[in-house]
Order: sequence, then structure tokens, then C-alpha cells
Amino acid sequence: MLTGNRSILFVFALILNLRLLTELPRAMELMGWMTDSGNDYNRIASGLLLGYCILLIFFKRKINVSLSFRIVIIFLFFFFVVSTGIAIRTFVLNDMPLNGILVVLLRYFIEIVLAIFILNFVQNQKDLDNLFSFFFKPALFFFVVFSMLQITTSSYGDVQGVDRIMGPFGSPSTLAGFLHLFIALTFYYYKDNHSYLFWVICVVQYTLLLFTGSVATIFASLLLLFLIGYRQQWIKQMSFYRVLPLAIVIIVIGVFIKLDSIITRLSVIVNLENFQLTEGSSLRWRWDAWIAYLSLLGKDIGNWIFGLGVGTQRFILHPDYPNSLWRLFDAPGTHNDFLAVLIDFGLLGVGLFVGGIVLLFRVIKHAERRDESLYFIRYYLITVLFIMLSENYIDQLIMFVFVVFLMAIIRAKDETASSDDKLFLQT
Repeated sequence: MLTGNRSILFVFALILNLRLLTELPRAMELMGWMTDSGNDYNRIASGLLLGYCILLIFFKRKINVSLSFRIVIIFLFFFFVVSTGIAIRTFVLNDMPLNGILVVLLRYFIEIVLAIFILNFVQNQKDLDNLFSFFFKPALFFFVVFSMLQITTSSYGDVQGVDRIMGPFGSPSTLAGFLHLFIALTFYYYKDNHSYLFWVICVVQYTLLLFTGSVATIFASLLLLFLIGYRQQWIKQMSFYRVLPLAIVIIVIGVFIKLDSIITRLSVIVNLENFQLTEGSSLRWRWDAWIAYLSLLGKDIGNWIFGLGVGTQRFILHPDYPNSLWRLFDAPGTHNDFLAVLIDFGLLGVGLFVGGIVLLFRVIKHAERRDESLYFIRYYLITVLFIMLSENYIDQLIMFVFVVFLMAIIRAKDETASSDDKLFLQT
């Protein structure tokens, strides 16, 4: 029965799942299953998610966060105000519309609101289990079913001359990112029950990951698997050897089916004869994009310290954005989160970003005293830092979901903590 906190989390999970699926029409258009999607549902769903969380925070509970967390929020508020002022100057100088700044600000604001919402409405292990049941399981089920349909109907998207599955997002990289996150959550959720179902779910996710063709995410997920296997000493477990043959067979079949695409994908990235980067290589494109973005900072010391303002890296070289500088280089986003922070927030922002990551690792390590299985999340974060070298995550939907589960898991394990520990965990 859905009552009290359970009903609140159910509606929250429903809206969050809805937000995940707002790109579905675009994906179906790319697959050739429909034409002229022309949707803007993601903004509507984002507004609905933000409005729901704010209403519940203010009318159902007090803002249940520690003093230190409030200080961080106040600091971030003034930091973003200054960065917004710098961004307005950058956009005005380039005669670009200012709505791009608002879009990116809202993304960061949603992440903060989601963290506060979870601190208020995930109180114990039961709430965490509800979140997995209401959001994680339905989302994973749909990812798998929709991706399998694309494979069985050969409805691939042509990306850099390679057939790749898009999932419900219209982007193979986005699907790969979510599969990577959900693999880590699968290991956490089934930490005490490594049944055949658990192994099948893992193998299916890794197989789908191969079909996305996202090289960085595939390597990151294999690194995650290695870290987990080493920690759990799989080599000494009989269940590992029982499932290993099935995993190998499924992976070999997947590689065989996609062998031509894999070779094509590799040949697009690097010349297989002389092993030099090709003209169409995504690695070469990224390198050129990074140089182009760094050149925007110029010799102005102020640009290097404070950046060009929030939202700049998303739009200043984007070909679809009015009056952007795309003629210098066509790059919708830096495809490197560390560089993205440098462009938007300068060296000051990079320092805060790195410091925040260090603090986050400390918080997770501290929480592991009550839930040893949090190392799954810590390992995931390690591998995400690797992906961030070639992708943009920090202001994207995948980060929304990561924030939700990170805060929920830590909060649920905070139930029996001492008052001092509670203050630390909420920081």
C-alpha cells in the first residue's frame, strides 16, 4: 500500500523515470520507427521533477540538512551568481542569446534540489529499497527491452560510420553511461544475493554495453569489474566458475555478431595499418576540440582564473546555437569534464571541483564503516573520473541519477549513526 513516505518516493521515481524516457521519440526517429518527433518533453519533465521536489521539501518537511551543508549551498549560490555575471559578459560580447546560461544553471540547481530531497525523504533502508523498486528496476527493465528490440530488428544508429544502439536516449554514449551506472547499482543491490539472475543481469548489461560502441565506457566498466572481482576474490569462488562459461559464450556471440562494426569502429578511430589517428577519429577530434576551447581563454589571466562563465562550454562552439563561434571549431561541449570546468569556472573552479571529489571520497569511505558494500559506489566514482576525461557528465541527466542514489545510500546507512557522524555524513 502506498502511504506516507512510500507514496512520496513512488511519485518521485515515476517522474524521474519519465524524465529518462523523454528522449525516446528522438531515439525512435533515429531508429526509423517514427518521423518528425519534434519534442521538447525533456524540459517539461525536468520542470515537473524540480517543481515536485521543491513543493515536497517546503510543504512536507523542513529543509533537513546540516549547518555545514547549508554553508556549502550559500557558497555555491554566490559562486554561481559571480559566474553567471561573467557568462552574461561573454555571451553579450559574442552577441549570443542568454537562455543557454539559464539552461545550464537549472541543471546544477536540479542536482542540489535532488540532494536535499533525498536527505529529507530517504530515512532508512526501507526507503532505499523502495527507491530501487520504484525507479531502478523499471528503468533497467526498459533499457534492456528497448535495446534488445533495436538489436533484434537491426535498428541501429549510424555514428561515425558504425552501427550502434541508441537505447531510449537517442545517443549511444548516454545509453552506455547509464548502463555503466546501473551495473554498479546492480552489484550494490544484489550484494548479498549473487544468484544466477544477478549474473544474467550483469552479462546482459555488459553485452548491451558492447553494442553501444562507447570505447571509454566499455573500458571503464571492465575496470569496474576488475576492481570488484579483485576485492571479492572471485577467483576463489565456485559460483564464479559456474557462471563464467555462460558469460564467455554470450560475449563471444556478441563480438562475433558485431565483429564488422567493431573493426570499423577501430578503423575510424585509428588507422589499423600504421596505427595513426585518422581524420575521422573521435580521439583526434577531441584533441582538436580541447585545443580550440583552450584558445578561447587566450592570454587574459582573468579568463584562466575565473573562466568564461557558467554555460559557456555548452554553447559557445555549438553549431546550432545562434551566433556561436562554431566556425572556429564545431564542438558542442568539451567532451572532457575537467576542461569543461576550466572553461566555465577557471582554475578556481577546477580547484573546487577536485577538492569536492576528494571530499566525496572521504564521505563514502566514512560511510563504508556502516555499509561495507559502498565500495561498489566508490569504485564506480573512480571509473567515472576516467570517463570524464573524454565525456561530459557533471551537468547531465546521468549525474542527476547518480546524485539520487549516492545520497540515498549514504542517508539510509546514517540511521544508526551518532550525532557527530550524522553531521559528517550530511556534509
